[in-house]
Amino acid sequence: MDKSFFGLSIFSWNADGVGSRIVEIRDFIDKHSPDIFLIQETHLRPEHSFKIPNYTCYRNERTHPAPVRGGTAILIKNFISHYHVPTPPLFTGVEGTLITITPIDYDPILVGSIYIPPINNYFRNLGAALDTIFNFNSKTILVGDLNAKHTSWGCHCGDTRGNRLYNYIVNNSIDVLAPPTPTRYGINSASIIDYALIKNLNWPSSTENLYLHTARSTSEIENEVRDLTSEILTAHGNASKPVTHSEVPFVQGELKLLFKERNRARKIWQFTRHPQDKTTLNRLQNAIKRKVNLYRQQVWEDHLTSLDTEDGSLWGTAKAFRRKATPISALNGPTGTVLSDTHKTELIAQSLESQFQLNDIQNPHKDEYITNTVDAYFSANNNNTDQITPALPSEIISYIKRIKVCKCPGRDGITNKMLKHLPLITIFKITNIINNMLNLRYFPSAWKTAVVVPILKPGKDPTLAESHRPISLLPILSKLAEKIISTRLNDFLENNKILIPDQHGFRPRLSTTHQLLRVVEYIKEGNNMGQCTAAVFLDI
Repeated sequence: MDKSFFGLSIFSWNADGVGSRIVEIRDFIDKHSPDIFLIQETHLRPEHSFKIPNYTCYRNERTHPAPVRGGTAILIKNFISHYHVPTPPLFTGVEGTLITITPIDYDPILVGSIYIPPINNYFRNLGAALDTIFNFNSKTILVGDLNAKHTSWGCHCGDTRGNRLYNYIVNNSIDVLAPPTPTRYGINSASIIDYALIKNLNWPSSTENLYLHTARSTSEIENEVRDLTSEILTAHGNASKPVTHSEVPFVQGELKLLFKERNRARKIWQFTRHPQDKTTLNRLQNAIKRKVNLYRQQVWEDHLTSLDTEDGSLWGTAKAFRRKATPISALNGPTGTVLSDTHKTELIAQSLESQFQLNDIQNPHKDEYITNTVDAYFSANNNNTDQITPALPSEIISYIKRIKVCKCPGRDGITNKMLKHLPLITIFKITNIINNMLNLRYFPSAWKTAVVVPILKPGKDPTLAESHRPISLLPILSKLAEKIISTRLNDFLENNKILIPDQHGFRPRLSTTHQLLRVVEYIKEGNNMGQCTAAVFLDI
């Protein structure tokens, strides 16, 4: 999936409350698939839940005990690279939710969902509030309900709020992007009060082509690995078909007709302001609420009925309830709070580097003994011409059959499912590379490079880098080579009886549980003989 800043669709909507319109939102998203969805007047409390599948939601709502009003939110597709920007203290009345998207080979862009109630006092400090937001980033897009009218963006007349906003726009070189039709209909007028404020933004009009390097030399393992990776990815790209989006709407039948009737009734009431039209609108809204509740319950029951243990859907649903995916929050570092993904990555990398240091065990006599032992072994076996047992294509195929498909790929992007569809000629190439590795006693650096994913430790402070443990995602071909090497190392250790019988870890058909049983036997044996058993446990 292309993550460049091309064809990005941004939608904005004053929802006037999302709690009763979640089904409409799902239907709209299924139909239009917006990349970023900006919402104003969510009417949510912090304890209210608002989630859309495949989207990350960021919200800001009012916390005072007054009736639920205002509130802003941003929905952004999970695959789009971005990070959340905490909303700075703004002047009274200005509400907003901010994120920064980070396209590949393009400057970061601040995107905000803004709502300003139609109160003149809130616009006295509007310039200072907008300066606070625009100073975050040079390229900025602010979209929302600003409740300010001016003829420059399509209104038939202006007001005090619009004049103040227009002066700010002119003085700060800001572009206004407004829709061609009114966004609010009054009793005797229609106006455009929902629009975008854009600063320092030039939209790119082309995408970059992927350049695949083809190495000429096959004598080095590194080049062989590079060529193999390129060949697999190219073949996969040529053979794959793009996934077509399902056009089945989320909302169908009677409920969709009710939505249309409700919208038609609202327009009639906004035009006539007749009590009977208002009664008709209220009746339709109440009918929609009842239908939506029944519809959501039916969708959930159908989902539960469709769960199956064989296809993994049951375990996936259970896992979603047990583990809530949470993005990495802002981290506190030695130089202050970091917000962007790049700075978070650097801070976590520094934390991991400081944690994973070699033990400082200074024992010259022990070091000398180990060095002499190793030198003596190599001197005694200098003429040993025994070669490591080469890998066979059948062995590679056997390992590929046993790997699980639902595993994350490594840095090279080769998935387990790709390996299961490789032709025999590619299996021979993999076998040849692994045998070259065994002969040269060399492991390619491309297969030693892992993607490290930080996972928050349970119960730890999410603002500290030390609270995250690393999960390393190695290339699947690296794991395949490690399996071949591990098998031969274990065979060598067993055949030469190098490991002591008390070694239970990292051995086939033995585990640390057996070692615990052995300790229990020692304790029972000492207890039967009237002796005390002491143990020393070392964490090296």
